[in-house]
Amino acid sequence: REFDILLLDLGLGSSQGLDTLKTVRAHDTRIPIVVLTGLDDIQTSLDSLDFGAQDYLPKDVISPSSLSRAIRNAIQRQQLLDTLQETCKLAQQKNFERLLECAPDAIVIVDHNDNIVFINHQTEHMFGYQRDELLGASFHRLIPESCRRDTFNPEQESAPGSQEQT
Repeated sequence: REFDILLLDLGLGSSQGLDTLKTVRAHDTRIPIVVLTGLDDIQTSLDSLDFGAQDYLPKDVISPSSLSRAIRNAIQRQQLLDTLQETCKLAQQKNFERLLECAPDAIVIVDHNDNIVFINHQTEHMFGYQRDELLGASFHRLIPESCRRDTFNPEQESAPGSQEQT
């Protein structure tokens, strides 16, 4: 079940204090959290932000407008954080792909179904295929037919490198 925001009271339930926040964050890193507490302690406020809360409100100063503003801001902050994390992830992936493109060797990345999901330029050059011919195709396409039978025979009983007793 998905929620838009979590209003977390550090003083309720079997878990107390920042341990409650840590437990929630261990289960869900993406939900915006506003911490509510009876403590008006600057260190607890800072610690709650360090542990992933977007805002901290002492209960004695909560008003409808401050709670509404905290909820709205927490949701926006989490959306910005999610966007930033996704952007960083894409940038890392692009940097990784650029690194692979510069490699002097052919590099082929396949998924769990043995389908090609990435090739570098050297693979195109070495095997004589265009990128769009290989992406999504089985990596077996790159292996000569004669080698496929010897290397990828599912009926072969012995493990590669072992000698069969006759």
